[in-house]
Amino acid sequence: MKLGISTYTYNWALSMSGYPAPTNPMTATMLLDRATDLGAEVVQVCNGIPLHTFSRDALSSTPSPAMPSAACAPKPDQGVW
Repeated sequence: MKLGISTYTYNWALSMSGYPAPTNPMTATMLLDRATDLGAEVVQVCNGIPLHTFSRDALSSTPSPAMPSAACAPKPDQGVW
């Protein structure tokens, strides 16, 4: 088992539909940096970050020790990075 975090943990920081938007919404990179700070080995993207709008290149180039570039794109049968 690996320690991880999820976008669900940061709903309001990411900006939830139907609620006032935060002044400085959390980005995907900020979430990955937070994961690194916490020592998390995996990040689950559930909501708040529209991965379907990211190109594979954008996903592969997201800099973070929590997500090595070789493991950026989730596998079709897995919901985690």
